[in-house]
Amino acid sequence: MTGTGKKVNTTKATSVDAMREHAADLLARGGERTRVVLKYRHCDSKASLRVTDDWKTAKYTTNRQTDVSKITRLLGLAVTGKATDTAEGSLRPSASPTRARKGKGKQKAKKG
Repeated sequence: MTGTGKKVNTTKATSVDAMREHAADLLARGGERTRVVLKYRHCDSKASLRVTDDWKTAKYTTNRQTDVSKITRLLGLAVTGKATDTAEGSLRPSASPTRARKGKGKQKAKKG
């Protein structure tokens, strides 16, 4: 069986941040037709992420453990549908980065 005759525009991302932007654009435009595929080879510790909507495809491959955890998080956001939200935790980076809260940690119960 031959292909559908569509020409697919493939983009190979060079970083996780670039892949995040490509994935957010594809998910915002394609929505229901967009597919996300994550492949992981345990023997090589190599992860490959592909996002496609039949007309455009974005690919990213890495063997760095930090990148593997980042694309796993990115996949989770894409699956839950938060890819195009502007809230914290979305695929698109927010305009003002949030700082971590500083606190006292775990509070001890007072005896008395």
